[in-house]
Amino acid sequence: MKKEPFVTKEQLDEIVKEYPTPFHLYDEKGIRANAKALKEAFSWNPGFKEYFAVKATPNPFLINILKEYGCGCDCSSMTELMLADALHFEGQDIMFSSNATPADEFRFASDIGAVINLDDFTHIDFLEKTISGVSTCNTPLSMMLIGMMLAEMDPRGMLDGTMAFYTSVRLLLVPAVIFGITLLLPISPLLRGITVIIAGMPAPVTTALLSAKYDGDEKYATAMIFVTTILSLVTLPAWCYLLGV
Repeated sequence: MKKEPFVTKEQLDEIVKEYPTPFHLYDEKGIRANAKALKEAFSWNPGFKEYFAVKATPNPFLINILKEYGCGCDCSSMTELMLADALHFEGQDIMFSSNATPADEFRFASDIGAVINLDDFTHIDFLEKTISGVSTCNTPLSMMLIGMMLAEMDPRGMLDGTMAFYTSVRLLLVPAVIFGITLLLPISPLLRGITVIIAGMPAPVTTALLSAKYDGDEKYATAMIFVTTILSLVTLPAWCYLLGV
């Protein structure tokens, strides 16, 4: 295969008149063509995702080009994680593979939702101890976020026909259906009661978090959590009474 430079000597002579050497010159057209060809070559696999090694070329402009073709970021340091986060890569779009990793880098990778790749089984225990404290904060932080959203909302706007419908489905219809199904199964009354009660629980706090993350109506989701939680103070005891638990 004959390879030809993407610029001529004459073009380089003109470039150096404006930009002093040394500098890096990238072939954007070639980069786009190769990224497109790679994506098409693996299009038969719907789960395929290419992760570009940020340390190879930590250039935001080039990384954003690759992002257009579905590439993620393969990071191995705090600096690379921060760059990927600053370029708005999220969760599964970031792969963190590192050796002799400080605890704060593991924690930051976990905070931004990166996929943490371990190539040594001895790292498992260290990682678990490092980020275990993060998970214990999920519920308190979630409740704080929901409280902040509720503080900005008008309580009168929480109740409408749609809210009444979904609340009835969540607290009454779903547990009723589960109750009817479990009556047909050879299970103990205690197990039936537990199943129905779990099905009739109010909307979980993750409803608002997922709505915010995926561009849903997080305020309406927060209202749903609030309304179903308040009404469950009546519906859950009622279900317990009917089930005899």
